[in-house]
Amino acid sequence: MSWRPPRAVTVRLAQGEPVIPDVAAATLPDRFRGKPKIDSSRCPEGCSKCADACPTSAISLNPLTIDLGACVFCPLCAEACPEGAITYTNDYKMAATSREGLLLHEGGDISPGGCSQEIHRLFGRSLKLRSVSAGGCNGCELELNALSNVNFDMARFGIEFVASPRHADGVVVSGTTTRAMANALEATYQAVPGPKLLILFGACAISGGIFQGSNELAREFIEKHRIDLYIPGCPPHPLTFIHGLLQYLRKLPVRHSSKFLTSNNMELNSNEVAALLGIAEPDVREWAYSGKLPIVDVQGRLQFNRQAILEWALAHGHPLNFGVAATEPPGLPALTELFEPAQFHYDVPGRNFAEVLRAALDVFVLPPDDKELVYDLLVSREKLMTTAVGDGLAIPHLRVPVVVNVPRPVLSIFCTREPIDMGALDGMPVHTLFLLLSLAPKQHLELLARLTFLFRHPEFVDLLRERAKPETILKWVQEAVPKEANQDKKLRR
Repeated sequence: MSWRPPRAVTVRLAQGEPVIPDVAAATLPDRFRGKPKIDSSRCPEGCSKCADACPTSAISLNPLTIDLGACVFCPLCAEACPEGAITYTNDYKMAATSREGLLLHEGGDISPGGCSQEIHRLFGRSLKLRSVSAGGCNGCELELNALSNVNFDMARFGIEFVASPRHADGVVVSGTTTRAMANALEATYQAVPGPKLLILFGACAISGGIFQGSNELAREFIEKHRIDLYIPGCPPHPLTFIHGLLQYLRKLPVRHSSKFLTSNNMELNSNEVAALLGIAEPDVREWAYSGKLPIVDVQGRLQFNRQAILEWALAHGHPLNFGVAATEPPGLPALTELFEPAQFHYDVPGRNFAEVLRAALDVFVLPPDDKELVYDLLVSREKLMTTAVGDGLAIPHLRVPVVVNVPRPVLSIFCTREPIDMGALDGMPVHTLFLLLSLAPKQHLELLARLTFLFRHPEFVDLLRERAKPETILKWVQEAVPKEANQDKKLRR
């Protein structure tokens, strides 16, 4: 008689390892409806079918944007769009640390920022949370319960739910925050000792979901208190919560748009960060330990995430050095030296700024990796505010100087095949773009100032609009610059 193992053992062996070992690398089935993907190039002129079909008014047009805080992830917008401008991916990584951070634009991404150094010190190893269902349907609550099962096992990261708010470090709110739960929710939050975290879980908690505008909602609690983390979804996937919270606590690298990544090496050491920011390596360590620079704490080792450093530099106006740390050159080249016939490019194709910039960078003097980085940064910068200066001219630039390893400053002029709308204040479409590369920040800013001074001359603008030959434009600049130099001396007196 042969021995047969118990059925429970057979089933357990067949299941394999139930726990998800890496929450940052997990892949969900294709049927999971996660972060939407936007392709506005597919949008027919004047079409608003996706926005009309949205039950929570989460979709806005011009530009096409989805508010993930209001989105209930129903397929109505995707089904209503005749051209497939909106599709859903199986990406669950979409937590944010601000309400504005939940606005998804074309080519953009949703990712939380890191917590403060103090919060990381206090809760980086252990975090206790109290869950409050403030008028939910139990959908979000079931997903929160799943965080403690063997598959997700949130406790292995030191994060657990507790029964009493007095034992908690923060509150997780799910549901629409109804009037009936208003007092209980406020009392729970006040019972948590400070400092404390407040996390909104699901579309109902973030915006009211399909119930927004109802007289039965009491949103004063949400409006009164600072929210530390937003977890979108209806309901959110448990991995969305775990991944977003670990990123916020800086136990995972902070992920920004994948388009910012131009190297397979996401992690940087202190020397690489020093080269990128153009500062000394000891300063990098000092800034990191003081909480000034975003860091990734991996088992006590100091590491830096490239995307996080780039975003920090843009937010704080710190110059970026692509290739070498910049030093100020001894002198400033004359403006006439920048206008070279070989740097004029006519008939640049493209229906919008992104397409024209892509075509322009194809002939720009940059290494391939730097081209991708400059492209993504400039496109993101343009979404914040237009770089069109009026009269059909634009100077695409970052909020910080673009400093690269070039032997001398390079100015390239790109005349578009067709004028493109860049939202200029004067309403005129752009027909000419100027791209400037410099060796150092001060030089970059001074050259930009001199260049924009030329734009005040109607003759110069007319030459560009009429697509004059490079030699003609260069001759005009050579004749005009001495006059401007003399005028500048008179103004200084």
